[in-house]
Amino acid sequence: MNTPKRNRFPFRPFVILTLAALLVIQALLPKRAERDVIGIVRAASAEFHVQAALILAVIQTESKFDKSAVSDAGAMGLMQLLPDTFYWIRDEKLCEDDVGDAIFDPTTNIRYGTYYLSYLLERFGDLRIALAAYNAGEGRILQWLTTDPTLTDIPFPETRAYVDKVMRAYARYSKKYN
Repeated sequence: MNTPKRNRFPFRPFVILTLAALLVIQALLPKRAERDVIGIVRAASAEFHVQAALILAVIQTESKFDKSAVSDAGAMGLMQLLPDTFYWIRDEKLCEDDVGDAIFDPTTNIRYGTYYLSYLLERFGDLRIALAAYNAGEGRILQWLTTDPTLTDIPFPETRAYVDKVMRAYARYSKKYN
């Protein structure tokens, strides 16, 4: 007489489902670096009317939440601001007192980077074009727009990849923080 085989791993489906659930939960929970700046991001979002999800997407793409990041081009901090842009925002746009070397200070860097994003969004009226300007500079974007008024084809592969990466991160953060 045949006796039924015993399942050597009777809890396998339970373990697999539990692991899958944990992975989903982990993906949805903010990482520590995100948690450290979310209050700053929300304050800057409210002050300059830029969605927090977009700010987080730019920070993720620009610095991966490394507040001491410095690019090869000399951009600094979480939102990778060039010193000239930082001082232009401080002196001419926000008219604030000298904040010293606050370009690496997360609150100041996120606030100024968010201001710059809001400025570019207002100036160009299009998210993709504003992101391209954040990466490649306003002057370059104005040149590109003379031959392609909707900037459907971003000439620099690096800028095109940057815009795509920010847009993907923006979609993720929008779902997470909606």
